[in-house]
Order: sequence, then structure tokens, then C-alpha cells
Amino acid sequence: MKIEVKKWVDIFAWLEETWKRYGEEFQDWFYSIRGKWTPLEKIEIDGIQIYLKREDLQPVGGLKYRTVAGLIHLRRDELEGKTVTTATSGNFGKALGYLARKFGFDVEFYVLKKRVDPIIRKVFSRMGELVEVPETGYCPLTGRDGGRAITNAMIQGEQPGYVYLDQHNDPRNAFGPFLTGVEIAEDIEEDEITFVMGVGTTGTIRGVTAGLRYSFGKESRCRGRASRKFQADRSQKQSRTGKFKTVQRGGEHSGNSRSTGR
Repeated sequence: MKIEVKKWVDIFAWLEETWKRYGEEFQDWFYSIRGKWTPLEKIEIDGIQIYLKREDLQPVGGLKYRTVAGLIHLRRDELEGKTVTTATSGNFGKALGYLARKFGFDVEFYVLKKRVDPIIRKVFSRMGELVEVPETGYCPLTGRDGGRAITNAMIQGEQPGYVYLDQHNDPRNAFGPFLTGVEIAEDIEEDEITFVMGVGTTGTIRGVTAGLRYSFGKESRCRGRASRKFQADRSQKQSRTGKFKTVQRGGEHSGNSRSTGR
């Protein structure tokens, strides 16, 4: 199964279409590889009811297990017999290393030496080949500070016998987390919710948001908030590259959404 996607797409429309085609088989496959339908744990703080989605119960202890599982499922024909390259500093790499062992392919982890914890580097070296990249500041190719690890992983991934898994820009990152939104919609008791989570590379928030909209209806609205530091970093990137891109459109959704309700 090879699914081609453009880098910049209407993420909601693409995810819904892909889920309709592959969602059922992905669910069966995901739960068969130790992926879990994680529970909602109900707590109350100052009279406010909060449901915690316990993604810490996934293998390797984090939500990136869904992200990597979704990528592997959609690209498994491309990965067969190849060495996977990726730039990572934590949970994405741990999940990839775990699943790579399960499915029998090799991984090269590209990391910035000064930015990745020594313990994490040790874990990566046991799961595959650790490639340490020196910190060289702003990378014009990726538009990121410290982007040399991404660049090196991308370049190596273009070589024969290699495949690059991009956790930063590939819309397919959101496919696995789409299932999280579907699970929440099935388990939630209230008629109206606000969904809140921290944002990193934004694949999870895009997928969960799309899964909630798919389950609750397109009248649901998604709004994003970013810290001043995040906005400043984005503005700095925009001034360097002359452009600012987002892969999300639809409703009131904008880049880096942090909440959704129905």
C-alpha cells in the first residue's frame, strides 16, 4: 500500500478520506501490535470535571506510538527491506525503534548531540544506529534552528536502500492519532467537551482534532492558542524564509490547534 500525499493539504479532508478507506483495517492492526484503547480517567479539580486520556499506557509510554504505527501502516510497502532514517530527540524515536524491531527493519537515529539527553542517546544506540550531528545553528533548508539533524536524515533517506520518516511535515503523522479522537468520542459521557493538549510537531493534535470532528460532526469548531515565545519563533522563521505555511484548514481551525469542542 503506497499512499501519495502533497506536502500542503487540507488535513481534515485528507484524513477523513484516508480513514474511510483504511481506518477499520488500521484499528484491527494497531490493537494486534499491542496498541491500546487507552482509558479516560475522570478527575475533578475546583469543581471542573477533567478526563485524562491515558496515552502513557501505550508501549514505550507515550502517544507517539500511535503516530509511528500510523506511518508504518500507511508506508509499510515502502519500508520492507529498507533502513529508516529519522531526526528525533525522544518519544518518536523510541516508538520507531520498538516497532522497527517488531517488523524487522533497521533505523538510523539522527540527533543533535547537545540537545538530546545522554540516556535517550543510549536507548537509541541500542535500538539502531545513533548518528550524532553537531549543533550548527539555523538551517536554511529546513527553516529551523538545529535543523541539521533533519537535513542529514532527509539526505540519507534519499539514498538507495533507505527511507526517511518525517515527523515534522508529513500529513500522514496525523493518521494514527485520528484513532485517539475516535476513541474519545466513543468513551466520553458529556454532550460538550473542550479538548486540551500540549503541542510539539502538531501531528497528534491534528489527528485527534480530525477524529473528534469526524465523530462529532463537522459543526465542531477548533481553535488554537500559541505562547508568545512560539509566535515569536514563528515570526523569526517567517522573516528568514519570507513565507509562513500551515497544513491545516477547515472551520475555524488554524495551525497548532489546542482545543476542540462540539
